[in-house]
Amino acid sequence: MGESTTDVTKIETESQLQACGLQLQITGYAWDKLMAYCRATNLEVSGFMLMVKDGPIMTIKDAYIVDQECTGTSTEMASTAIARLQMELFKKKIIGQDDNVKLAHFHTHCTFGVFWSGTDMELRRTMVAGTDYSVALVINHKGEALAAIDINGDFPLSISNLPIEIVREESELVKACKAEVEAKVHAPAVTQCYTGAGHWDYELGT
Repeated sequence: MGESTTDVTKIETESQLQACGLQLQITGYAWDKLMAYCRATNLEVSGFMLMVKDGPIMTIKDAYIVDQECTGTSTEMASTAIARLQMELFKKKIIGQDDNVKLAHFHTHCTFGVFWSGTDMELRRTMVAGTDYSVALVINHKGEALAAIDINGDFPLSISNLPIEIVREESELVKACKAEVEAKVHAPAVTQCYTGAGHWDYELGT
């Protein structure tokens, strides 16, 4: 039997991922914030994510929403609200200082599955226009997520199921406790004793 369409799609996607070498990570803070926005309502929600690129790794570190009109199946952000958010982040020097720091887009599907609708695809085309690459994310109440990257250039590339890794950093409290345990908690020493006839016994030190 020949390869199924699903198998071929998987092979093509894996080849594209290997070719571009990019990875998408979402910090625990950003993921919790995204899910809080998503689960706070049964209306669809759109917003932006702060993304930092370090080599092949793209990390989502924060999320923002703006004024918008939404239903259970649609969402439209106010253009003036988008401009205000961008200006606010620019004034705070969160964006506009480094080409590797930019805004990506997210969109919620409430109780529906995660997929790229016609509206999503049109927004992806809008987001990537005039820039080198753009990332988009769809999430739902279940915590399911689907990410995509659209790349401009001589050989445009779009990957609609970019793998996602949620990265949770240890809190300062956890780090401090670990350091204190390493400094104060010790396993007993082990003493090796030869008892003859090629036998060794091990005793815990006092």
